Amino acid sequence: MIQLADLIVTQEELRKRTQISEMVTFVRKGGFFTQERLNQFSFGEKTPPLIQLTLFPDDRLIVHDGHHRLVSIYLAGREYISEEEYKIRKFTYEQYLEVNFDAGWVTPFHPLNEVRVCDWMPFKKALRLRRIFHQMPEDALERFIRSNRDMYCKARGKILTVADLANCVALGHCVISE
Repeated sequence: MIQLADLIVTQEELRKRTQISEMVTFVRKGGFFTQERLNQFSFGEKTPPLIQLTLFPDDRLIVHDGHHRLVSIYLAGREYISEEEYKIRKFTYEQYLEVNFDAGWVTPFHPLNEVRVCDWMPFKKALRLRRIFHQMPEDALERFIRSNRDMYCKARGKILTVADLANCVALGHCVISE
């Protein structure tokens, strides 16, 4: 069980407010976002993974994936996530700053100083075009990635924790679209 209020987020905005409302209702009714429950949802061809947390050598625990669920849990009044709802992986800050094509990690950023932009699909499409249609070598793709950081990350603002993000969402801010 992990207390969620102080978990560090890697996004300062969320999409789709209606999704948050439905998730809050689910949690208030006693729901947990276990893999069994997630398997019941389908977003295209992909089943959502458990909440992904990253543990760094300095013992900071940072949210890699699952911001909507964590905000929903917080807004529903539950103060923790259960062991069935998350996975922890160990990384270094240096690894977050690397481009790793084999792992599909093409948006390097420093999670203490920067956050990912909410909608980085334009970047992903631009990268895919260069990789597939222009058959650019990996060194040229990495130069493209590093020179277009503004398409996928930005300097961290005032939002640091799940509690900060949830309070921002509750006020109607930090949400991109309905």
